[in-house]
Amino acid sequence: MLCLKKIALPEAVFNLNRSALLVNALQNSDWEVLPEAMEDRLHQPYRIPFIPGIEDMFSQIKKTGLAGAALSGSGPSVVSLTKMGSEEIISKIMKDAFFTSRGSLSGLSVGGRFGGNEINSVERIACSI
Repeated sequence: MLCLKKIALPEAVFNLNRSALLVNALQNSDWEVLPEAMEDRLHQPYRIPFIPGIEDMFSQIKKTGLAGAALSGSGPSVVSLTKMGSEEIISKIMKDAFFTSRGSLSGLSVGGRFGGNEINSVERIACSI
């Protein structure tokens, strides 16, 4: 396991910026910024090489502009936040990416509310590699 003793200032600032952006996006139902708000430079770059198909999945999800996606925990679980009506498109991208990489798959889809705003879909897919 890779354990960094120091974090470079630009990466720390990047992630703090994305955390604030995510909170703001959820508070204001600003779904268009979710792809950017869920980017990470602290742990994902080190875990992505060990999860087949995930780079392509993240790229495809970002291209849609409909959702944000990130590793959940240490991976290979992925969480995606998206606007209502987009969940089937994003779910298909996620499932196709994992099936193409020959992993096994389990999934959970949940909707709910965040404060006064509805979180229209949360897709969590775990892949066994």
